[in-house]
Amino acid sequence: MTIHLNCDSCGKAYSLKNEVSGQTFICQVCQNEILVPGEKRTTTSQILGEDNILDTGDDQVQIRGPRTNHVSVIFSFFYSVLLTILIYAAFTLFHESRIVEMFMERGPTPPVTVLFFTWALVILWMKKRLLRRQRKALALEIIPPNREFRITASNVSGILKRVERIVDNPANLILVNRVQHALFNLQNLKQVSDVSTILESQAESDEARLETSYALLRGFVWVMPVLGFIGTVLGLSAAVGGFGDVLSSAKDVTEITSSLTAVTSGLGTAFETTLVALVAAVVIQLQMTFLKKSEEDFLDTCREYCMVNVVRRLRLDTSDPNEWGGAADG
Repeated sequence: MTIHLNCDSCGKAYSLKNEVSGQTFICQVCQNEILVPGEKRTTTSQILGEDNILDTGDDQVQIRGPRTNHVSVIFSFFYSVLLTILIYAAFTLFHESRIVEMFMERGPTPPVTVLFFTWALVILWMKKRLLRRQRKALALEIIPPNREFRITASNVSGILKRVERIVDNPANLILVNRVQHALFNLQNLKQVSDVSTILESQAESDEARLETSYALLRGFVWVMPVLGFIGTVLGLSAAVGGFGDVLSSAKDVTEITSSLTAVTSGLGTAFETTLVALVAAVVIQLQMTFLKKSEEDFLDTCREYCMVNVVRRLRLDTSDPNEWGGAADG
């Protein structure tokens, strides 16, 4: 028979061997001393070891953090090349379409524009996937859910051990990394007053990292219209040069009229390459704006989580003179 109980302080669930009834053990999270219900089967009172605990309920890995918290430029470029090849392979099936002509028969700039466009889309898609995985950490009970539970220097080691058990790659999860850094500081320096400072510093660092993560995408948004303008210059040059050749070689009006087709083709290149590039830049800029807003909202949620679940649940450990000293110095 197995005994199931919860810690009175933090609510952590345990499953214990039946023969340990009537004895006590230390909660792995809050260090609270827990009395196992039932009649004591031994004549001596003792603190149980972890070998008497069959199961700790929620201590299995609940979330696996991403292997990295940034987008790989090399992998995203590789995928964008493949995507561009597939797009142009599909264009060959509709080569008579007016839209396809804008990409297939307007010189070298449209394919390059499409490459930068797909590269930006792949990066945005990877960032969205990372954001979805980061959001899953908000559902974790990093800190015991019991409202009466308070974080002190004496029980912080149990919380840190629990984080390591339920989270894989915690350093790559923004929320877990913030909490872990703050609690490590509390464990090592035993200064409750420094925890909010550490959390605020981590928040500012994450916001700065978010801003720099869009540097490459902003470069793409700038490059694509420039490619369109280059296509415009090439198209106008071809049109003007072709028109000069027509005037110099034509002998009558009918011949001039029939030769103007090449001139209008150059004008088509001039305007359509710019159109393609501007539309691509607008699409990427809108996607960037929406995604950045979502990431900023997530960082704000992380800041609020840390304030409610960490800072407001801190308590000085009156049994530790170092904490009173630290509070007095602050």
